[in-house]
Amino acid sequence: MFKTDQPSYEALKNRVRELEKTEKELKQSLQALSHNQEMLSRTESVAEVGSWEWDIATDKVIWSEGLYRLFRLDPAEKPGRWSEHGGYTHPEDMARLRQAGLTAKEGGTPYEMEIRTYRKDGEPRWCLARGFPEKDADGRIFRLYGTVQDITARKRAEAEKARLEEQFYQSQKLESIGRLAGGAAHDLNNLLTPILGYGELLRDQMESDDRRRQAIEVILQAGRRASDLVRQLLAFSRRQPLEFRPVDVNVLLTGFEKLLRRTIREDIIIRMNLADRLPCIKGDHGQLEQVVMNMVLNAQDAMNGGGELTITTATDELKGGEADRCPDILPGTYVKLMIQDTGCGMDDTVRSHLFEPFYTTKGVGRGTGLGLSSAYGIVKQHGGDIQVDSHVGRGTTFSVFLPVTHETAGVSAALVEALGAEALPAPGGSETILLVEDEEHLRQMSRQLLEAWGYHVLAAAGGEEALSVMDRHDGRIHLLLTDIIMPGISGKELSFQALSRRPEVKVLFMTGYADDVIAPHGMQAEGVRILRKPFNARALAAKVRETLDG
Repeated sequence: MFKTDQPSYEALKNRVRELEKTEKELKQSLQALSHNQEMLSRTESVAEVGSWEWDIATDKVIWSEGLYRLFRLDPAEKPGRWSEHGGYTHPEDMARLRQAGLTAKEGGTPYEMEIRTYRKDGEPRWCLARGFPEKDADGRIFRLYGTVQDITARKRAEAEKARLEEQFYQSQKLESIGRLAGGAAHDLNNLLTPILGYGELLRDQMESDDRRRQAIEVILQAGRRASDLVRQLLAFSRRQPLEFRPVDVNVLLTGFEKLLRRTIREDIIIRMNLADRLPCIKGDHGQLEQVVMNMVLNAQDAMNGGGELTITTATDELKGGEADRCPDILPGTYVKLMIQDTGCGMDDTVRSHLFEPFYTTKGVGRGTGLGLSSAYGIVKQHGGDIQVDSHVGRGTTFSVFLPVTHETAGVSAALVEALGAEALPAPGGSETILLVEDEEHLRQMSRQLLEAWGYHVLAAAGGEEALSVMDRHDGRIHLLLTDIIMPGISGKELSFQALSRRPEVKVLFMTGYADDVIAPHGMQAEGVRILRKPFNARALAAKVRETLDG
């Protein structure tokens, strides 16, 4: 018999089994690999990250599916060589990225950096790029690999956090300065009241041709300017007493337009773009005019060579998701007043200090730096907000948001208030007034003024003394004129005890404090009459006469 080298049937059968087993294991491995690749792709998608590797010998770059997805690219659109890499990286960051890659290739130093990139449609994104060198058995670097992760959401969150922190810091700073300004204003009020009062008293006692009248007028003018400065400080600190009533902003602007045109330089064109129908807001007519005037004067200073000033009104609905527009006020319906100029504009540094008191970019002697800060305080007192949009060389737009009221506007007393007041004689009378003031110079000044107008005055330095004077006086007391906050018995308590003794007496309070200080004393109730310090002689005379006749 001949021997053969052919395998036996059993050997072939075993070989087939081994091949089938190997094939099964291979399929399982391929399935596992496919599953791992799918998991990696899903992970890259969730983490918004993609991976890459660069074969240094061939200069070939391979991207993962996640990297194509990150840039919104089709695999056929991406160049496959390192020398062509970076078409979707910001040019300023591309140089850094290339240098980091070369350093990793030559020195074996890994890198990690934040870079700006673009998607296929041009959308800008922030990415975190990492690169790592890989060495062969001989220690030579033959490959780089790494990841690119989209961190745009994180960068935006960091920017928003920084913005909110800066806003919080500015708010704290403004609040601290406001408290200081409000406290200083009270002391200034007490100093200015006798200056204005005695000044007017001296002036009225002089003959019209007396040469000393001119000096008195200069003193009074300086006192009034100081008084205006105090009001601006109080407005900035949000402690300026306001008289709220329904106001139609269109009517306010229409009545104010002539004054604006007389005030603004002739090389500036004023355009009024008022809404056809505008709901009312609840505010102080005079203080709102001050806001407009301060912003208009600021716009004028920004247009040294002339330009256009546009004043626009509209109704705006702020919704809950619009925190970026006006983060400091509640959602709702607002009247939007826009004052736009074509001036020099401002940079971010100037804009960040814009509403701080005494901050100004103007030269010496060209303003106090309180115009915009007082406007800011007034608007905040009205429950509103101011937004500023400005670019260097492209002008500035101030947008004032004021909350709408359902009340309708009547004829505002502020429209005719104080017209010709300096020329009017001070109204007097013959009634008896009990004057209570713990500041001696204020008490003496007020007494002299009231007596000069014909009133009979009983004076006291405090509440207990006032009650004693009242008990000893046999005749009628027509008016109690008292300070609110005094040592011992307060003005409010004094009024209660006075009315229990003499129900017919009328009460007029005086104060140099802001509303937030006198509010706990119950002085903001309807019908309570208050004379605000600093007051001049005619304001005192008018308020006393109004209270006695009321």
